[in-house]
Amino acid sequence: MTTTDRIPPLRSGEESKLLAKLGEHPDRLSLYRRLARLLARRGEFTGAVTVLNRARRRDRRDRETRLVLAQVLEKAGRLEEAARILRGLIKSFPDKFNAYERLGRVYKAQGRKLLIARYLKGIAGDNPIRARALKLLVRLYKEEGKFREALDQLDSLIAEDGEDFSRLKDRARFLDRLGRAREATAAYRKAIRANPQNPDMRLLLGILLRKSGKRREARAVFADLCSIKHGFYGGHIQLAEMDVEDGNAKEAQQHLKLLDARWPGNSRVSLNRARLDLDRGQPETALKTALEAARLTPFYYTDELALGYRIIADSHTALGQDDQGRIFRLLADEVSRGGDFFSLLAGLAEKLLKQGRLDLAGEALEEMLERFPDNSLALALKAEVLLARDDVAGAKRCAAAAAGESDPRYRRDRLRGLALLREISRREGRRDEEQRLLRQMAELEKNAD
Repeated sequence: MTTTDRIPPLRSGEESKLLAKLGEHPDRLSLYRRLARLLARRGEFTGAVTVLNRARRRDRRDRETRLVLAQVLEKAGRLEEAARILRGLIKSFPDKFNAYERLGRVYKAQGRKLLIARYLKGIAGDNPIRARALKLLVRLYKEEGKFREALDQLDSLIAEDGEDFSRLKDRARFLDRLGRAREATAAYRKAIRANPQNPDMRLLLGILLRKSGKRREARAVFADLCSIKHGFYGGHIQLAEMDVEDGNAKEAQQHLKLLDARWPGNSRVSLNRARLDLDRGQPETALKTALEAARLTPFYYTDELALGYRIIADSHTALGQDDQGRIFRLLADEVSRGGDFFSLLAGLAEKLLKQGRLDLAGEALEEMLERFPDNSLALALKAEVLLARDDVAGAKRCAAAAAGESDPRYRRDRLRGLALLREISRREGRRDEEQRLLRQMAELEKNAD
């Protein structure tokens, strides 16, 4: 037995008993798996892998042993080895879904989430796990904001496995996100017929009608929503906002008062009060209220954030502060597109940086860091802004923080930070440090392959 083959010292009676049983029953693979799980539980991953490799020498094709080995390798951070085991399992057992799920998890940890799609798409129509594969594809594309691809997979799922409320709901939302308003309206109505008491579909239908300029129909939907359980908030806030837009301040206040009684201090109610203050010629009050409310708005409420940013921008403009309002107007335009808030802000910051609009890029990044403190991508981008401004010390601090990212999912952010540190070293003439950073980047790239 070589040093690398040795099992670490056993620390519990159960481990010792299992080893003794293995001496009596060396062909019982379940004993190897139990021992490996115990070792992995206390962080002895190398020993666990050794045990499982012994089991594999007994039976190279045993599916459960290979699954446990992949799980241990994943926990040990040996992601490419885990992926290789799982790809082999998929090839050997194409009708067992857990290998696909685990491989998807490994690819996600590597920051290559959508790589699993090629394996899921390869599952044939007569495979008993086909429906589960399509469901996972829909979810993956939905999470990545790829709504056209999600809709295609969902349509296949419905055609092959039938309709239910959840599928009808998702189909309506994908069509809405793709800007196919007429189809989305019909799809929302179909989903409502499938579950008449669900408030979400009515709310989304009303919002779509409102965006499409069908305001009378939208008002009817929102008024109806107010009478449905859990529809009170959505119905009244939408009617209040439409009243604000239509200049019906008194009616808007009535809706906001009803909402205040149930949810005092609600951020969206406060934003609409700020809008009314602005319309009444009180921009100072409106700005203060809107800034406070926007800070209380969760980042995943992108429509509410867009409203808040727009009111802040308009308040600055009313106060003659066009420069201060410019970034909030850009934020409002970007966030109103919908989608993942972080990705939208990161995209805006990168665009502004490429355009050389450093002040605005810096302000967008401050908003990102306000919401996501210590985020490695935001720090790397901020380092680029500071370096472009010749603030080398500030750039070095931010780049070093980004380069310290340890999560393998954000390897690209870490590489970006290292590249900036290398550039700073090059400018400072520190050749040895530049070469050291270059080697570190190459090693990081190599380990990711």
